[in-house]
Amino acid sequence: MAVIATDGNGRIPYRNHAAEEPYGWTGEEALGLNVRDKAGRTFVVQVTESPVLDEYGKLIGMIGLSRPPIR
Repeated sequence: MAVIATDGNGRIPYRNHAAEEPYGWTGEEALGLNVRDKAGRTFVVQVTESPVLDEYGKLIGMIGLSRPPIR
């Protein structure tokens, strides 16, 4: 399962190795990118996203889990 964290600006401070293949990132190249920077490829995944809130309830990021769809 791919895990990708984004900050409030959509930049990636964390992703696990499972995100490399479906998203086309290798090594540490994704860190600091905006999730929209690596566009152009289409693929199907099932995504679950959860908000990350600060102590005042303001959205400061997202944690996304993605995996191939169940068939």
